[in-house]
Amino acid sequence: MQTVSHELERLLTVTALMTDSVIACDACGQMVYANFAAKNLFGEIDMEKNSMDDCPEAFGIFDCYGERMLDPQELPLAQAAYEGKVVRVNLLVRQEEASSPVEATAFPVLDHKGRQVGAVMVCRCLGSFPEPERALLLA
Repeated sequence: MQTVSHELERLLTVTALMTDSVIACDACGQMVYANFAAKNLFGEIDMEKNSMDDCPEAFGIFDCYGERMLDPQELPLAQAAYEGKVVRVNLLVRQEEASSPVEATAFPVLDHKGRQVGAVMVCRCLGSFPEPERALLLA
């Protein structure tokens, strides 16, 4: 029988190797995990200092048009953590002089009793929005 720590180690290894960005927070919105891809996309993530309120400015998270920085409560991870919502949205991440369109999916994390204990956000870099999708976004 495998132990919980062995299963956790396996999960961390798998997410560390993923090309999609994975960020997790606890129920209070404090960042607790970011894989290598997340650090590449968003820049250095300081688990001690970065809470949900720091994310838009620290990580350069904008609406899909790149016109305005999101408010902390608009972040998919915040909506999942604080409101228990499952959220899927296209965003633009700006770091230094580069911009990356991403599809972000966030969802609450529940314990074995069904209580929410945090949230996870997975971001997939789109490279560029396909023309049909761009047309829908701009409509």
